[in-house]
Amino acid sequence: MKRTITVHTRLVGAMLVCAGIITSAGCSSATRDASLESTDLGPASEMRQTAAPIGTHTAVIETTRGKIKLALHADKTPNTVDNFTRLSQDGFYDGLIFHRVIPNFMIQGGCPDGKGTGGPGYEFDDEFHPALTHDGPGILAMANSGPNTNGSQFYITHTSTPHLNGKHTVFGRVVKGQDVVNAIKKGDKIERITVTENPSNAQ
Repeated sequence: MKRTITVHTRLVGAMLVCAGIITSAGCSSATRDASLESTDLGPASEMRQTAAPIGTHTAVIETTRGKIKLALHADKTPNTVDNFTRLSQDGFYDGLIFHRVIPNFMIQGGCPDGKGTGGPGYEFDDEFHPALTHDGPGILAMANSGPNTNGSQFYITHTSTPHLNGKHTVFGRVVKGQDVVNAIKKGDKIERITVTENPSNAQ
């Protein structure tokens, strides 16, 4: 039986987690594919030229294709950002691959077995906020296998995916490097992830 836990901000200790994107770790690959391929998303949207969102934290994902810089929102999704931060600090993501890439949709990484089915078997709850939605390319959100089953896997979108609102926790957005997101291929590696708290948010 899986054990569900709630991750609290400032939780001390490593958290090793892995669920699945849009589909579940533990679901069959056929189920995962059906879920992902059932929606015709159309061509990818162009990255909108807007002011970079200001988050409480900044994450830099270093990949074999280049760097992706993201704004994270611990003020709106504290448990999710804390989980992502702790895993990054512990080196959990170092060397993992983007095991799932669907053109004009998203890139997915964060599973230690590289298949979307690995992980230690504990999960944490969703955090939905009305200000954080799948409203364009560059959205950073948690993969899951259903309500309140978040783990280590995350995805970044190529385009707007509003049908995922209320199903997957959005906790950040790309502020630089969407071209890198778009260039990522299946099997490309995450070299490391660095998360820093922004000065205006520091206590």
